[in-house]
Amino acid sequence: MTRIQRTSAAVLLVLHLILFATAAEEPPFTYNGWTSGNFWGGGYVQNVVLCPSKPDRCYAYIDMAGVYRSDDKGNTWRMLHGAFPNGVGYQIRGLSVDPRNADHFITVVSCRQFGKGFLLASCDGGKTFRIVGRIHTDNGMRRTTGFIIDRNPQNPDEIMVGGNDGVMKSSDNGKTWNSIWTHSLNPTDLRYDRTNPSRIWLCSPLLARWKAPSALWKQKFDVGFFRTEDGGKTWVKLSSESPSELVQSCSNPGELYALFNYETVKRSTDNGKTWTDYSRGLNKETVKYHDKYCNKNIYTALGAGKDFLVVASTLKDFYRLDHGSDEWKRIDIRKVDPRDYLGAHIIDDHAFKATGSITIDPYDQNHWYATDFYNVLQTFDAGENWICTSTGMSQVVMKSAFVLPGTRNFLVTLMDHSWYLSKDGGETFTPYPGFGYERNFFQVAPSDPGTIYASGPRASTVSVSHDGGKTWKVPRQQGLPNRQRYYVRGSIAVDPADAKTVYLAVSNEFADGEGGGVYVSRDAGENWTRMSEGLPDLTYHKGKGFFENTNVCGYELAVSKAGTPVCMSIVYNHVCRWNKEKGRWETVRSDKAQPWGLADLQADPFFNRLWLAARKTGLLFSDDDGRTWEKLETFPGIAGRLYFDREKAGRFTVSANEGVYFTEDGGKNWWFYDFDRTVPGRSINAVVAVAGEDLLLATQESGVFYHHIRRNPDGSPKGFIRKKVEKEIHRTSAFSTLFGWGTLRVSPGGAMFETTDGKHRFLFSIPGDGILRVECSNAERYVTIGTAPLSVKKGKKYRLEFQVRGDVKLIGYFNDPERRNFLNSPLNAEWRNFSLEVVPRSDRLSVALVNWRQKGWFEIRNFKLSEE
Repeated sequence: MTRIQRTSAAVLLVLHLILFATAAEEPPFTYNGWTSGNFWGGGYVQNVVLCPSKPDRCYAYIDMAGVYRSDDKGNTWRMLHGAFPNGVGYQIRGLSVDPRNADHFITVVSCRQFGKGFLLASCDGGKTFRIVGRIHTDNGMRRTTGFIIDRNPQNPDEIMVGGNDGVMKSSDNGKTWNSIWTHSLNPTDLRYDRTNPSRIWLCSPLLARWKAPSALWKQKFDVGFFRTEDGGKTWVKLSSESPSELVQSCSNPGELYALFNYETVKRSTDNGKTWTDYSRGLNKETVKYHDKYCNKNIYTALGAGKDFLVVASTLKDFYRLDHGSDEWKRIDIRKVDPRDYLGAHIIDDHAFKATGSITIDPYDQNHWYATDFYNVLQTFDAGENWICTSTGMSQVVMKSAFVLPGTRNFLVTLMDHSWYLSKDGGETFTPYPGFGYERNFFQVAPSDPGTIYASGPRASTVSVSHDGGKTWKVPRQQGLPNRQRYYVRGSIAVDPADAKTVYLAVSNEFADGEGGGVYVSRDAGENWTRMSEGLPDLTYHKGKGFFENTNVCGYELAVSKAGTPVCMSIVYNHVCRWNKEKGRWETVRSDKAQPWGLADLQADPFFNRLWLAARKTGLLFSDDDGRTWEKLETFPGIAGRLYFDREKAGRFTVSANEGVYFTEDGGKNWWFYDFDRTVPGRSINAVVAVAGEDLLLATQESGVFYHHIRRNPDGSPKGFIRKKVEKEIHRTSAFSTLFGWGTLRVSPGGAMFETTDGKHRFLFSIPGDGILRVECSNAERYVTIGTAPLSVKKGKKYRLEFQVRGDVKLIGYFNDPERRNFLNSPLNAEWRNFSLEVVPRSDRLSVALVNWRQKGWFEIRNFKLSEE
């Protein structure tokens, strides 16, 4: 490079920095009145996707934290996944933008816990999404590689996506999808040939670098490199060894370059049939490093410019291969500017530890994007200097939000990290000198507000502060189960009269199956004694013990004003109370019909009342030391995590899926802030902490959001709406279970749920106005659809209404608690109106419709169960 060229490049870089700095000072994007806290970082950013029709627009997606959009070339970002349909999750595996319209794109969402993932379409730049298909993908180790979704370069309406069960295709820009190749695969990259779109490559590698796959895994997936020459009609395995990702040379489309097992770059000049090593110049030696997934000879990203290639290792090494050369040249990275990145103090050690992708700007070959752990970085001088450009990208898994006693400072804990403190209402955060790993539970001793206990989840330990949180220590914890595994030690609760008496919930399955239950310490956590006599032996439901063992749940343990411990099981929907006279636990409330039907159990810091958030059942309370529980009739919604203001009596929040409930008079009157499907991470498990007039929402995948309460002239909070209890109407969305052999389709939305083994399937995001279609192709089988137990009022009069059609004899029945038939008649293809009066015999009512051993189909719509 000449002196003039270097000077021009330097001037250009300075201009970019000035523009970026100016943009960074603009007011932050708000989500319906809530602002993302300055907590940039977290998660594994997978790719940056550019928009040909709008060069300033780009999208990015993150392994477990949703989709982001930038309108200033990646300088600042905003979250889009707040608009996702309920229940689809936020684990993203791919994204494809229509090159003609930047507002049109398809997102691939993997859903590891509940089987198939989802294909989502947006036609308005991410303001709204709809389900257009289902696909089996996951976000395992291979999530860092390639693109599993691609478009025909000569016909953008044609899109293909690869999944574990084969390849799907859309010919109408993602509106509808069809399976074109049913095959068991491990797809990591799928690419159209730019010059011949009938040719498509698909990578299904072994990825055995760190751990040899089991024999079962090898049987499950067909490992190899595949190609089709007829647009996906037929596929040929070119070799049993497959690259993890590949790129097609821009200067010579006849050349393919690919990464093999994260260690070798190879080239093919015969459309992928054969490969030759093309790694000359790349480092091949391992260096001593504590993280086996990061090293100088682990290559995870490959990008292509007009006349060059770039490859990156996972320890800050970038290499460039110019067209016509056969040797890679290492790029000397001079500086990484952290900008406002929270981890600025460790950026030199952490940058590019897990480079996931490299994207070259087609309009500026010196401008590159690179994705990494927590971060998107950009260079404007071909890799010599980099800038962290993750402003607004807060893909942080928060575990807890808490207010330190005597202050209005928010303390938060997050996954895989220590604790952070905000002194400005959640706008900015600084590292907090607390002790140890992430925590989910904090308890202040009522008799001594300077004593604070913290516990769980993954730290599997208890810590205590005796000076209001200034310093922390870990007590000896003698007597607790020795097995130090994740999620062992969960909820913690303090005796109101004795700050040294503390109770702890321990999960059964992580204590050798025997040591779970409740433990008590009389000396501030130094020594513990098990006190689990009488607790139900509930260890068989999907391997779960009595106490929940995930790192996202509410408190399952509280102590009343009288000093009586009360515990509950989120898994089994049990509430137990310690009987001091008998020295054992007694079950005081149980609802086996609704497992995972509870969310949080806490003692009111001001009144002699225990609170129980019971999700769909609402908000329950006990004023008699936990013996009996009543429903708070004034609470108007679904009850999730609780948070009590310790400054003002009767002031607390209740989290809900669509917003947050807020009361300032102990639950007599309720205000609701509707997030209007824009605030990401909204959930019944997302804590909303209160400090004065500041609210802080801590989410499980999108960091924190803060909101300052402003008041109307009458003192009511602005932006909140007054909520009163309304007569509940259960609609089509109430259907949540499917049994039997057959297929269920839900529209609008195009989601399809299949079962072939007679097992129970849980359904997500059924629209209230949806049509449910049930099909059965075998007269020896049956299919049943039904609602989960609905919360109703015993003895009240309800009306059940719906429309139905089909070609089978349909049976309908209630479980209440006995089975009662209300329908047993043949259907026809015309819609039939159905109306029935029902008086429930209990506070739970289930409605089910069954096609019993008939080949055929039926549909229902306009389902409505309402109190008269």
